[in-house]
Amino acid sequence: MTTIIGGDVGKYRTRLVSGFNKHVHSSRIIRHDDSKILHDLKDGKDFLVDFNKQKYFVGDLAKREGKFHIQYRNTSKVHYTTLINLICGLDNFKDDNFKIVLNTPIGNKDKSEIKTLKKLIKGEHRIPINGEGKKINIEEVGIWVEGGTGFFAQPRGGIVQGFDFGSTTTNVFFFEDRYFINEKSLTIPYGIENSKEIAKNPCAFMESIYSQLSNDYQPMNDTLVLGGGHRVMFDFVKEYYPKAYLSDDPDFDTAKGLYVLARNQYGR
Repeated sequence: MTTIIGGDVGKYRTRLVSGFNKHVHSSRIIRHDDSKILHDLKDGKDFLVDFNKQKYFVGDLAKREGKFHIQYRNTSKVHYTTLINLICGLDNFKDDNFKIVLNTPIGNKDKSEIKTLKKLIKGEHRIPINGEGKKINIEEVGIWVEGGTGFFAQPRGGIVQGFDFGSTTTNVFFFEDRYFINEKSLTIPYGIENSKEIAKNPCAFMESIYSQLSNDYQPMNDTLVLGGGHRVMFDFVKEYYPKAYLSDDPDFDTAKGLYVLARNQYGR
C-alpha cells in the first residue's frame, strides 16, 4: 500500500500530514560519534540516525544533547538534512511506500532546484533509525512553493494575499480566483529564528514589508497569515491589512495544503 503525504520540512520544524494523521518533530540535527544515550528515546520526537557512516541526533534529542546544530542559512532545501528529517517523519507512518509533495521557498522555484531536490528525495532509502533499519521507498515527489500551499488547506475565491512567517524566511504570496500568481509573490530571507531584530521589533519588520510590496497588495484584500511566526506577527499584519485572518491550524496548514495537492496529483 502507498501512503500520500504532504511534507513541510522546515529549518525549525518538520510537519507531515496524511489524511487525519499528523506528525511533527524538531528539525534540529547534530553529529555525534558517541551514541550512548542514558535515557529512553521518546517515540516520534527522538531519533538516533546512521547516515553515510556518520551518527546523528535528530529532533528533541539533538536539542538536549548538543549545541552544534547543523542549520544551513541559505534558503535551499537541497541538503541531506532535508532527507534525514523527512525519513525520520515518514518512519512514524505504518507504510513503507510513499508519494509525497514537498515545498521550496518561492524564490527557489526554478527547474534546477526542483530537479535536484527530487533526485535527493525520490527512491529507496535504508537509513537506520533508533537501531532499526526500516526500508522507505518514495515512489513520487512533487514540489510546490512555500507559503502559497497553506492557501489550499482552506481555499477562497477572489483575491487572497498572505504571509508565511517561517524560522528563516518569510514568504509573501498572492492568489487570484484560486490561481497562484508567481510574479506577485516573493521570498524574504529573514525569519523569526534567524533574525533577532524581528523578535525585538516586529512592528518595524512589518512596516518594512508593507513599504516594499506592490500596489497589488491592497489593505482591504483578504490576507492569510501562516507559519510558526504568526504568534509574533499577526497583530502587526492586521494594523496594515485589517482583513488579515488566521486559518484553523496555522502551524499545520502548509503541510495540509501540500497534502491536498498531493492527493489531487496522485489520487485518493
